[in-house]
Amino acid sequence: MRLIADSDWSNKIEAMTKIRRLAHHHTDVLMASVHSVTLALISEVQNLRSQVARYAIITLADMFSTLKRSMDPELETCAKCYGQ
Repeated sequence: MRLIADSDWSNKIEAMTKIRRLAHHHTDVLMASVHSVTLALISEVQNLRSQVARYAIITLADMFSTLKRSMDPELETCAKCYGQ
């Protein structure tokens, strides 16, 4: 989580890559902090660096596809973000 908050964009991408790996291979670990991870990713969706924003969207999509119903509580928050 600290890497996502870093100002260096490459650290943000690295953190999102790790989140995607957790979503695919260790969902139980990710589920422990899914809400805080989702909020961190939502803030990056609005990042001015398009590569970071794109990767945040891809990471959220991976989370929705792998975690399925566990992501339902996060759906409204994510939808508001995409609508802005």
